[in-house]
Amino acid sequence: MAIRDRFAPPSADDAATLRRLVALIDAFRQIEPSMPTSYIAGFLAVATEPGMGATFYARKLGVIVPVASRILLEMGKKTRTGGPGHELVDSVQATDDLRQWNFYVTPRGRKLLDRCIALMNQKDTS
Repeated sequence: MAIRDRFAPPSADDAATLRRLVALIDAFRQIEPSMPTSYIAGFLAVATEPGMGATFYARKLGVIVPVASRILLEMGKKTRTGGPGHELVDSVQATDDLRQWNFYVTPRGRKLLDRCIALMNQKDTS
């Protein structure tokens, strides 16, 4: 891997990719201006592999189960303190294990996900 001069601007392709990344982050910031990256990672984990429980997502995110549960709650209808959540994911109790709750993207989350996918697929025109 070549080392690039730290003062050199990124290539046109790299700059376009970075602009798409900024637009992606802005899509989440429109929901909450100070949304932590752990929430974004949690949402994207549910979006890419829906229907799993907190233990699965904890492993995927590299955190302990209580932290994953907190992230998933914040992304849901209500926060852990009872306030309004972001309503991006929802949980459904598993039929085979009543202790297990599986997480899915809500319609609001699907709109955000569609927007993120469109942003990442967008061709740069600037």
